[in-house]
Amino acid sequence: MTVRRFTGVMILLVGLLASAFAQTPVGTVEFVSGDVRVNGEFVDFGDVVGAGDWVQTGSDGEVDVVFDSVNIFRLGPNTVAVLNLGESRQSVDLKVGTFAAVFDRVRTLSGRGTFDIMTPTTAGGVRGTSFFMNVIDSETTYVCTCNGILEYSPSGADSFLDRAAEHSAYYMRRGEDGIVSVERAPEVFHSNAALNQVAAQIDLIIPWGVDPE
Repeated sequence: MTVRRFTGVMILLVGLLASAFAQTPVGTVEFVSGDVRVNGEFVDFGDVVGAGDWVQTGSDGEVDVVFDSVNIFRLGPNTVAVLNLGESRQSVDLKVGTFAAVFDRVRTLSGRGTFDIMTPTTAGGVRGTSFFMNVIDSETTYVCTCNGILEYSPSGADSFLDRAAEHSAYYMRRGEDGIVSVERAPEVFHSNAALNQVAAQIDLIIPWGVDPE
């Protein structure tokens, strides 16, 4: 192989790798307050988070993460979550604490077009939706479809699609038999104002009261 041809091949490979990395959906810290650590290290505004990163907040900690420019979520105080913002999958494993999100459009390189959030008692499949979750303990999770559509999959129970123009909330509680019961709940732990504040970080407006398509 001539030097010219070898150089051309190397430039092509570098270009392809750069393109792949540029398309990889990763998150960027848009706001941080108090004690927030990623993989044990203190986090700062503008830091990047991606596949497999552990995020932990202290009693005064909050962090907002943006991905794909039009989606944002906030981890509240005393929260532990594992982020999987990778090429073929976008998800969060919420171990304990709170997760508030405003998603305008979810995409992955696989074209799956959903975001998954896992908790000890249920999993949720998200598209364009505003929602809130609070893992109270290993047996109880509070979930709210604030505006949009979520598919919930409680452990050991049937999945169901939840649609709301403004707040549809449940407690998901694991019984002694391991099956999770689904109980209607009031709007607690969060508010329209708090979600509006998250949305405003990236100039989104939540269409409260409008039925999702």
